[in-house]
Amino acid sequence: MRPSKAAFFGILSAAATIATCLPLSAQAPSSAAQALVTRFYTLCIKHGVAGLPLEAETKNTLRPLLSEDLSRRIDDAEACQADFIRQNPDPPPVNPRVPPVIYKPPFVDCCLFTSTPDGTPTSFTLGTTKVLRDGRYYVVVHFVRRDMFGVIKWRDAAIVKREGDRFVIDNAVSDEDRKPAGYLPAPMTFEGCKGPRWVGGH
Repeated sequence: MRPSKAAFFGILSAAATIATCLPLSAQAPSSAAQALVTRFYTLCIKHGVAGLPLEAETKNTLRPLLSEDLSRRIDDAEACQADFIRQNPDPPPVNPRVPPVIYKPPFVDCCLFTSTPDGTPTSFTLGTTKVLRDGRYYVVVHFVRRDMFGVIKWRDAAIVKREGDRFVIDNAVSDEDRKPAGYLPAPMTFEGCKGPRWVGGH
């Protein structure tokens, strides 16, 4: 008898939790980094993470797995998104009625931790793991999205680093196949934002 989808996610999440909760000294660093990435993307799929803002429950679930820097950048991006909405309010109704100009907030649809704009992945497997020259771990992730329109496959990567006595997600790399040898990811940025302020329209 095959386990249900919910049971599968529960088993996978529990196994990854056990691995990520072990002391670093009890794990091979690359294995600990891989376990973290497995837990992280299992939760992303479970919560349907695509763009911003993150729902409160999702943010509370993912925050312990994120580096302090990445958490701050996401908080700033959400504040920037809110500032965009403040700067671009819905236009007042007019008579005669004309179609309103709708300003869509940035970062709503995608792509926070994966690169496809077609929706969140439905499954994933891990690829190779390497150590970058700054000491962080580069974990390749093979994603699959299955829906009524067919199957999409792509590869991104998660960047993992040590922060205190634990491993954390420090970045997500889009289109892994197109990155040159020796690529060192820059911190995650949100176009049009200057910290928590929206400046892209000026």
